[in-house]
Amino acid sequence: MSPEALRELLRRVQGGDVAVDEALERLRALPFRDVGIATIDHHRALRQGTPEVVFGEGKSPEQLVTICDEILSAGHDLFVTRLSADKVEVLRERHPELVHNAAARTVRFQQTKESWRPAAPVAVVSAGTSDIPVAEEAVETLTAV
Repeated sequence: MSPEALRELLRRVQGGDVAVDEALERLRALPFRDVGIATIDHHRALRQGTPEVVFGEGKSPEQLVTICDEILSAGHDLFVTRLSADKVEVLRERHPELVHNAAARTVRFQQTKESWRPAAPVAVVSAGTSDIPVAEEAVETLTAV
């Protein structure tokens, strides 16, 4: 749960729009949820200030769908790295809203209003065309987290 989402839930409890028991039920599964193939950290953004990053390499398309479904259904931002084209296709069939960067081999989706900005400009420098995927992944990482 992001700080923004927690504040909103608490405001709604305070305002009487959400019952205490309902809020308790929403918080019960937090901070971690075991989805069988992975344990999703729903409080990472609250503790660390950045969302959990999913490393796509080595995971099946079905595993990635399960993980992404859990993250997105909880209202969290999503960032997945090291994706092959077939995995991207499966994920985008399920979640067409995902932003895909083919060179970076990433997908991302921002659901929260919170957005990180560096204290100073950040330069991503590439030494040549073979470095473009790494540079693109760095840019996507800066954008997502």
